[in-house]
Amino acid sequence: MKMQEITKFQKVFGDSIRIKILEFYLESGDVGFPIDAVVEDKDIGKSQAYEVINNMKKENILLEERRNNQKRFYKLNNKNKVILELKKLFKNIITN
Repeated sequence: MKMQEITKFQKVFGDSIRIKILEFYLESGDVGFPIDAVVEDKDIGKSQAYEVINNMKKENILLEERRNNQKRFYKLNNKNKVILELKKLFKNIITN
């Protein structure tokens, strides 16, 4: 695994796998991505990513958007008020 630089968002919230996954989906806007994309972009373990994403799905943070062959695509749940506030906060953090 390569060493990744700590982002502004991670400096505020920490660099746990959950935060890295949340950051990935905040960066991606309203586009759905499979777990493989998160694993590659954030350089995290696949089994850990599956576990965290499944928990985030149960917590209504992520939605399973669609399936393409065997891949499941996820995106942020924009009906969740916490996510809407996090999007605003994320934008403020990365622009300052």
